[in-house]
Amino acid sequence: MIANPKENWQLYEKILRTAVTPEIRRTAVNLLHDPTRVPEYAAQGIANTVAAVMREEGLDSNLGQQIVMAASILGSYDPPTAMLPIPRESIDLYFIPSIWQTPTPRQGQSQEYATLNHTAHMLASTARFTVLHGGAHNDLLKRELDDFYGAQAIFKDEVESKKDELERQGKLENQRFYAIVHPMEHLAELMDQATMTRDRGLVELLMRNSIVDMFNLLDKQRLALGIQGDVEKYFRQRDGFLAVAKGVGYKVN
Repeated sequence: MIANPKENWQLYEKILRTAVTPEIRRTAVNLLHDPTRVPEYAAQGIANTVAAVMREEGLDSNLGQQIVMAASILGSYDPPTAMLPIPRESIDLYFIPSIWQTPTPRQGQSQEYATLNHTAHMLASTARFTVLHGGAHNDLLKRELDDFYGAQAIFKDEVESKKDELERQGKLENQRFYAIVHPMEHLAELMDQATMTRDRGLVELLMRNSIVDMFNLLDKQRLALGIQGDVEKYFRQRDGFLAVAKGVGYKVN
């Protein structure tokens, strides 16, 4: 164990490089997501490790999802910069294909839920990639949004079609939460990327694709079903995005 807590990132990086199971490696890379845990001077070395993991043959799809997310994290600098400075060529070659992978369901998950979960987690990452590279992945983000809306509707319908069975198992509330509130979280995170970066192109793309309307529709579904959740942060992220959109000329309510 590393004695200095400020250097725990070194342990996480070693686990990512050497651990045997994908589950342990996912934990390590999740800890490397957080800019408060990793000094900026270490970012390039970690980026090299992350890119090396993506090149591994037979990379676990769920670990690949976490790696894509880590590769796109923006640090809390002013202006925001790449936490993991991976070049455009590596992003296109190693990370973008993973976004289009068919996810492998974990134990107890349906394929419908795994697909929604994967798509939702990739939205903000793709937004970060496109901002870092001048709109390079706008088309990809548009396609992902279309897939996300479809996957959310399919999973929600699946949950409602099995309502009686899920209720008997005591799982209905949990599954409804993941069908509605979890997507709200990721739409809010996506809007927050536009707020944080003030990237006009990203703001316009999200407004053209009615992301606020989709978020509000999910909230209406949440209220109609009486689903509780700590959603105040998501509303703040939405409202912050609307303020930025208004600042670049959009009329907002």
